[in-house]
Amino acid sequence: MVGELIRWWNPGGALLQAVLAVILGMGAAAALDSRRLAHVQGAASALFVLVLPPLQNPGSRIMDAAIGGVLGLIGSQILFTPDPVGLVSVAARRVLESVEASLRSSAAGLEKKDAIVAAIAVERAREARSELSELAAQRMIAHRIRTRTLRGLRRAARLRHLEDRLDHLDMLVAAVLLLAYAAEETTSTDTEAKPDGLSDFLVAAANDAGTLNEVLAERSRGKHPIVHLSANVPKTLSESATVLAQTAVDALVAFAPIKPNPT
Repeated sequence: MVGELIRWWNPGGALLQAVLAVILGMGAAAALDSRRLAHVQGAASALFVLVLPPLQNPGSRIMDAAIGGVLGLIGSQILFTPDPVGLVSVAARRVLESVEASLRSSAAGLEKKDAIVAAIAVERAREARSELSELAAQRMIAHRIRTRTLRGLRRAARLRHLEDRLDHLDMLVAAVLLLAYAAEETTSTDTEAKPDGLSDFLVAAANDAGTLNEVLAERSRGKHPIVHLSANVPKTLSESATVLAQTAVDALVAFAPIKPNPT
């Protein structure tokens, strides 16, 4: 459209028209997209229109360009824009899945006194920590969608509501990783005793992580199921295990705006 307008205006010689096409083409592209590639494409498109011979009258081409631009905006802003809440929810659910798997493996390792199963729990906890990086990347993409598209603006409130709780996943993953290390160390010792109540707590925490995963899926679809958390820190744990278990419980509770079951 910029190139056709310059051709219609005809401000001067070919050099002046080319300069104006580059400046105005890049300016129009910059108003719609901050990426440098888009700026170059805008300038190149304007130059192509000037160089190529006109196939129809300028008014018709301007109208075609306007219709194409409107259709492009509808597609990019509404029809084909990813759901920012869905992007973040999927990444957060992967973290919760790894957390749940780690907790269950740690509990099984303690119950069976199986160092291999306990080591698997450590690996799953490490996977959860790695998936936090993917979650951070998806949050950045969701932020750009929220600020630049109509669909993002419509989902902004729900996205902010979700992101207000996502930081608690970092504490949850850290606590679960340390609990997995503690369980692995316990299974590698010669003693037959296992920490009283720890395996039961790990199972309950795994159930809560699975429940929150399902709740997250439902809320990304606009539903708000009412659930309760069940994990409570046993008083029989050692001091260090109590701190880690309480951190995990607090993170689970803070991630979802729901209260745990009363003791």
